[in-house]
Amino acid sequence: MQTYLGELAGSWGMGELVFYDYIYDPESKIMAVTGVEKNGKALPTGRSCNMDFIWEFRFTDAGKIRYVREYNDTFAIGGTFDG
Repeated sequence: MQTYLGELAGSWGMGELVFYDYIYDPESKIMAVTGVEKNGKALPTGRSCNMDFIWEFRFTDAGKIRYVREYNDTFAIGGTFDG
C-alpha cells in the first residue's frame, strides 16, 4: 500500500473522499467500499474531476489487509490526463 500510494501521489492530487456505503462478509473476509472522490486532480495537466469508486479489501484471519483492488470510473478520469 505504501508503494502504491507513493506512486499515486506523484501523478494524482487526492480530492475529498465521500464514502457511500460498505459491505463486509465475515465468512470470506472481504469488504467492498463505495464512494466518490470529489475534485481529484491529474498533476501533469492540472485538470480535475469527480470519480466514483469501489474499493475491495480482503483480510487475513488475523484481520490484516492481504489484498486491495481499486475500481475507478475511468470515463471520469479519461480527459484529466490528456495533453
